[in-house]
Amino acid sequence: TENPAPITTTEPVIADDGNFIDPPIKDVKGYLPSQGDANLVIFYIDFPDCQYSYAPTEDELREIAFGEEDTSDANYPFDSMSAFYKRSSKGKMNLKGNVFRYTTKNNQSYYNENKFLITQECYEAFKDSVDFSQYDGDGDGYIDATLLTVPTAAGDDYWWPCAGPVDQDQYTVDGKKVGHIITGNAQIESASNYSNFNSSYLHEMGHCMGLPDYYLYTGNDSEGMHGMAGIELMDTDATTDFGAVSKLQLGWYTDNQLQIFDGSQQSVTYTLNNAQGANSNCVLIPANGVEGLNNYHSEY
Repeated sequence: TENPAPITTTEPVIADDGNFIDPPIKDVKGYLPSQGDANLVIFYIDFPDCQYSYAPTEDELREIAFGEEDTSDANYPFDSMSAFYKRSSKGKMNLKGNVFRYTTKNNQSYYNENKFLITQECYEAFKDSVDFSQYDGDGDGYIDATLLTVPTAAGDDYWWPCAGPVDQDQYTVDGKKVGHIITGNAQIESASNYSNFNSSYLHEMGHCMGLPDYYLYTGNDSEGMHGMAGIELMDTDATTDFGAVSKLQLGWYTDNQLQIFDGSQQSVTYTLNNAQGANSNCVLIPANGVEGLNNYHSEY
């Protein structure tokens, strides 16, 4: 059908009264919940020998990460991390958290090859004044996600944005283990220029929920998907919203927004709404028929 104009809303409205599906992504181990309360602890870090050319205040950082939606913002749709996820999830994911400004005890090279050192140092620096147990949104015993972001000048060899589990279960802070950590050098360039900061780390939070990269790691063509699919948040150009496959896995459709073609009818008509709108829906055409569906983990 014709593609309508993008829908923007401060309070996502679901046209139908269906229930959101249980996120299939839960079958993949991710510590950041894709539904309900999800928490991000941000340590905005510099080193004694590597510092920011522009250093935002903690209040500016909180607004950039967790501020309300502002469609007039020049950085939109990356006006804030929280606003982005609220729109993309149709209000099903509530990202919240806090930001802590920190300068490390040692020079940059001390942490290059062991990110647990900087993770532990940051938590130890604030644990006496902050209750970090509040950042476990799903109650699984792990802090949902931790972002350790450093100046761009730290270089790409060790600080190109990436995410993964810290795998140090022996370490706890306020009775919680540390789940996924994100490290990276995507800095805030100015008070009005932070689109790359937010888009880079929103992509990495996709990993914390269990999504993979959609781009190719080898060869001359890094773009795993082509056309409009190639600009979805988990592909090489993380410049827009998640695509339908990602939203399906994250549980951002209601059960009556999923239409499944079973192949038993010769002709079926479906109506599709804008994939970035609050009323978006999708059609699944299973490659192996409806019987091949396994909690939506299959080929379409």
